[in-house]
Amino acid sequence: MVAFNAIATLSIVIASAMAHPVREQLVARQYVDSVQTASRSYQQMSSEFSSLRQSIAGGQVSFQSAQQQFQSLSSQTSSTVLALNNCQRCFDNGSAATLTTSASQAYSEMNSLVQTANEVYGPQAQQLVSPISQLDGPLQTNLDRFSGAGVGAQSLLPPNFAQNMGQSGFPRLSDFASQYQNGPGGGSGF
Repeated sequence: MVAFNAIATLSIVIASAMAHPVREQLVARQYVDSVQTASRSYQQMSSEFSSLRQSIAGGQVSFQSAQQQFQSLSSQTSSTVLALNNCQRCFDNGSAATLTTSASQAYSEMNSLVQTANEVYGPQAQQLVSPISQLDGPLQTNLDRFSGAGVGAQSLLPPNFAQNMGQSGFPRLSDFASQYQNGPGGGSGF
């Protein structure tokens, strides 16, 4: 009996130790409190967008598998974007300018992912990317945060961003991007 209890206790300790890195990753995704953490979060988003784009472009995944990966990507990035938007110090005292490179890369990779999905799957693409369309509002808020901190969308978004987002179920992002692409006076912060 004593031996059984010892083994049970050891199993719990080992399970807890193995779960700890997962908890750290979860906290890292849901809590952003510095420019350094924010930069890593944008870089992680870039990597996730790029990885899925490469799989689709290389014909390595079926439509059904790609759908599942978009759903997973949506849940992964949603908490990250919300955490970024809640990071007050990330957008204070010129801090936002230091995030331009990592943030613009994330938006560029997202744009490339959506564009690749459109090219590969045609009319089915909007159905495919629909899980990440829930990022439409939070990402527009993210762009608003940059704009309010003096970093215009022209520093963050690729030229065809509005078109690709408009074709794929991201009306708020498309409208936001169109404002600066249409020239002066088209929106706040531009």
